[in-house]
Amino acid sequence: MEGALFKIETAWLAGLIVSILFLILVQLFPGFMNYAVVVLAGISLIVFGVKELLTPDARFPVLKVVVAVIAIILGVLLFLALKVYWVHLKIHSIFLSYATQVVSRKCKVVAYVFVFLLLSMLLLGLTFFELATFSHTSLFSGRFDRTFFSALVLIQFWWGFSTLKELCNSLIIQSASWFRDTLSDGIWGIESN
Repeated sequence: MEGALFKIETAWLAGLIVSILFLILVQLFPGFMNYAVVVLAGISLIVFGVKELLTPDARFPVLKVVVAVIAIILGVLLFLALKVYWVHLKIHSIFLSYATQVVSRKCKVVAYVFVFLLLSMLLLGLTFFELATFSHTSLFSGRFDRTFFSALVLIQFWWGFSTLKELCNSLIIQSASWFRDTLSDGIWGIESN
């Protein structure tokens, strides 16, 4: 049990570090990161699929091959999507550049992003903990009780994430309107009032 908790803590820490690194890289290179995320995700999926095919596993060999093939197919599909949606990615990079300017001029938004990441990870951890508790406890009399409480936990997760998203949206909207109002030279066709 202690080894499993160490793996969970390590995964949380790795997720937090990757999120912060991604946030910093998007701030430094908004146009490039728009394309780099798709390319790196495709490469990661293909490498994961090949690694899974090359390492033997005696417990679940068929499942391992199926997961590996799906990962490789998804990686190839990401590269095809990069070609098909190239114009959309250019438009997204313009929006990312605008968003990074908003964030760089309003430091409060950066702090809020870190708080949002932390609260999202805590909500996800709470959800996993509750689901694990419901599936491994002997307090429930039957399968219906576990299913019912698991459904309630998923509704709680959806409600909590929706609340976090609405809080984020209201702050971002306020920051974007502040940024638009402070532009006096009409950059990007936005005229200040």
